[in-house]
Amino acid sequence: MRQNPPSMPLASGAGVSALPRATGPGAITTRTLESAEEIEALRWEWQALGGASLTTDIDYVLTVGRFHPEVLRPHVVVVERDGSPVTIVAGHLQRGWIPHGLGPWIGYRPTLRSVNVSYRGLIGEQSRETVEASIAELRRALDERVAELIQLRYLEPGGLMHQRARATATLGRRQHLVPLRSHWSMSIGGSLEETLSHRSASTREGLRRLRRRIERAWSGALELEVLSEPACAERLFATVDEVASRSYQLHGRTLFARSELERELALLGLRRGWYRAYILRLGGRPAAFWTGYSYGGWFGWRGATGYDPAFHSHSPGTYTLFRLIEALSDDPAVTQFDLGGGDTDYKPRFADRRWQEIDVRLLGPGMRLLGINAVGTTFHAVHHGLRGVGAAFGIHTAPTRLLRRRLKAIARESERRAARRHGLETSQTWPVQHVGEVERGEPPGHLDPR
Repeated sequence: MRQNPPSMPLASGAGVSALPRATGPGAITTRTLESAEEIEALRWEWQALGGASLTTDIDYVLTVGRFHPEVLRPHVVVVERDGSPVTIVAGHLQRGWIPHGLGPWIGYRPTLRSVNVSYRGLIGEQSRETVEASIAELRRALDERVAELIQLRYLEPGGLMHQRARATATLGRRQHLVPLRSHWSMSIGGSLEETLSHRSASTREGLRRLRRRIERAWSGALELEVLSEPACAERLFATVDEVASRSYQLHGRTLFARSELERELALLGLRRGWYRAYILRLGGRPAAFWTGYSYGGWFGWRGATGYDPAFHSHSPGTYTLFRLIEALSDDPAVTQFDLGGGDTDYKPRFADRRWQEIDVRLLGPGMRLLGINAVGTTFHAVHHGLRGVGAAFGIHTAPTRLLRRRLKAIARESERRAARRHGLETSQTWPVQHVGEVERGEPPGHLDPR
């Protein structure tokens, strides 16, 4: 039996009761670091504060600053007491779209210069005194017209950072009715049986049937490869992109070939022993992948997944997820599997913890930003209205499901067209003969990962 898993690192401001007002002596001062050199000079103090999130690791923050195409420079707030850093808020000054959605569709996306605080971006002391000081320093970027927007993302609703950030802005300079998002995680036990013991009986039976079915159908031609060494990087990138370019999850786009940032973050993770890619091969051809970072007892973070629609009747994504959970159960360094946000069907089936997150958007002065705020808040109001109507009729997740279904259909049709161009039937698109009879119906508890 493993020790109790650590709780998810708190999102830039946990609850007020968990974060009391500081009582230590000394004057509080703040400053903002605006270059990689200034951040490097603070490396020892940064690491001493002991952030538990991948997204606040100093090398992760520096890599995002160097390679994110929208980042102009780092924007890191340091709160000091008697000249010694006690709190750091990691972020970047960016110029890019600020999306406002109606369900899964983006209806409005103005381009703004914004300070974006990293996911779970506050490390160190999280007292009311230091939180208020860090917010005041962030807002200075608005007052000095350095930025037009401050984005504090994925906060705990009602938490200290959420409360104090909202309290500092007037009605016209804070976006209203920002929707909540669900986030899911799964506890990892010391064995596969322990990990799955809290899942429903139908889910457990469905996974067992799926495993028997696919391993029987592809007997001797099924392989799950784990790539986690720097020497495997190029092969990892090529293999993942081969599947991603066909998958509905990534809309037929590659993950690494089009993004220098994703490549550099994966290389950092491989060098530091954080990053892993699980690749399922059927008949020698990549059929599905799942990637993620193992950091602070959690696996997931900036992970991605996808499967080739040519193999959809075999449920390769679900099988890869099952084998991933099996591997995590054998890893004593991992106690939680971060399933991310959203309402994809497999998340509530596997998760044993769910919590809510919310953004705070603070805008600078000026009529243009006032207008952007009004339009953005209107989009949020319409979103809430549609969600309320959908919830009343039990169809609040229908738009996301419809979009996901459409993307799957597009991916499968694209695969069929590619097969016809090469003179093949769809069932022959993999380079080996089909082995054995395959059940076409999905097993009970069938899951469809992202």
